Amino acid sequence: MKIYIHDYSKPSEADNLLYKAKRFMAKDLCLECKKCIEQATLLLRQYLAGDNMVIDRDAIGLIKAEDTFDEHQLAFIRDEFACIMERTNNANGELDIINKCCRLLEDPEFESYEEFEKNNSGTWAEKYIPEEDEP
Repeated sequence: MKIYIHDYSKPSEADNLLYKAKRFMAKDLCLECKKCIEQATLLLRQYLAGDNMVIDRDAIGLIKAEDTFDEHQLAFIRDEFACIMERTNNANGELDIINKCCRLLEDPEFESYEEFEKNNSGTWAEKYIPEEDEP
């Protein structure tokens, strides 16, 4: 999975150039000061024009929205795994996938396969588990 972090190298470099410009200004070196400001301006424009995301698989970072499933795809995955789970009795851990889809879709999750089987709400948006003494 592609994990991204935000690349702050251009604004950092621009900050260093502006610090240099400030020091040149204090020494009345206007030409050098102007060059640093122009370079910093260019870096900041490049930064603002780009998405500034770089892949870093070792970091705790971000996932681009284009790399994730949308709500319809998640619902489809959940429904397909529910059908598989009914045939396999959760032999391959399908409930974990169903619960992850439910969590992302903000639907209730199931504690166990047995709870999933007992649910008779007829919808993913809620769950209704009848009491043992109910018919």
